[in-house]
Amino acid sequence: MRQKKLWIGLAVALAVLFLMFRMMNSMGPFIIIPEPRFPVADDYSIDKKAMESYYTDIFKGKSASDIISFLDEHDVMYFFEGGNKIYFLVSKSFVPIPARYSGDILIQFKDGYFEKVVSFGVFGIDAL
Repeated sequence: MRQKKLWIGLAVALAVLFLMFRMMNSMGPFIIIPEPRFPVADDYSIDKKAMESYYTDIFKGKSASDIISFLDEHDVMYFFEGGNKIYFLVSKSFVPIPARYSGDILIQFKDGYFEKVVSFGVFGIDAL
C-alpha cells in the first residue's frame, strides 16, 4: 500500500513538472514565427510576412494607449521611437536551458492609432 502511494505521488509530481515546463515554454500572444524549437544550434530565421500579418491582426484598430496597456499587461519590454513608433521585444525561453531566442519589432501609429508593422530587428539566441 505504501509503495502504491509513493508511485502515485511520483506520477503526480512528474505531471506537475511537465505542465510547468510546458507553460514556461509557451509564448503567449507575443510570438516568433516560426516558433523556434530544439536544437537551438540550427539557424532560425523569422517569417517576416507571417509575423507582420500576425501583429497587424493583434493591433489593428487599437489606440496607442491600448497597445501600451496590452504590452504592460503581458510584461513585454518596449521603447518609444520618436512620437509615433514603439519598439517591443519578443522572446522565447528554452527551459531548462538558460537561453532565449529574441528580437524586436517596430510598430508605427498614425493619429494615435496603430498603422503598421515597420520593421523587425535582429533575431538571435542569447544566454540568460
